[in-house]
Amino acid sequence: MKNLTYTKFCNVSDLGMFFRFHSQRRFWRFAVVLLALLLTAYGSCVGFAAGDFDHGVAAAYSGDLELAVQHWSKMIRKNPKSYAAHVNRGNAYIRSGRVLAAILDWHKANELAPAFAYAAFTGDFIPASSENRLINFAAPLELDPNYLASVFMTAVTYLDVGRSDKAAEMYRKSIELTTNPLLKSYLDHWASSVESARME
Repeated sequence: MKNLTYTKFCNVSDLGMFFRFHSQRRFWRFAVVLLALLLTAYGSCVGFAAGDFDHGVAAAYSGDLELAVQHWSKMIRKNPKSYAAHVNRGNAYIRSGRVLAAILDWHKANELAPAFAYAAFTGDFIPASSENRLINFAAPLELDPNYLASVFMTAVTYLDVGRSDKAAEMYRKSIELTTNPLLKSYLDHWASSVESARME
């Protein structure tokens, strides 16, 4: 089971942040785990993060796509406007060979959050090179240059392709865009780490 991509985030009005889960890169896994912990700082998202959504991500990552679909379907019944659940259920469907169901979910996600959905689901059709992932995350910045989720993931991807100068710049921009003190401290730590590594 290679190149599993599952996305985690709450509604734009609550958090406006997402996390890509990529099985081939340790850094991606680290970013998801760290940012999943940060979700607990957002009171309105804790209910979704702790329940069906996390169970769906865990099931998909372990290879049980049918169970993942069940969890995300349950979340969609509870919150039909959850584009996170639609994107991830679509990803599980495509991995199971249920292309039409996947496309329907992705279209629904696109209706609910167009800028985000572009970055989330085009990754399944664009080859999985780092350069293409960079395009995938940077494109929504043209729609909204202050969209925290895209700014953060663009920073992560710049780091992945070896552009630490741009990564540090985007991490610093992420710091300006968030009001959460815990998230600010993590982003500041990452930006400082990238900047100090560049000087060595």
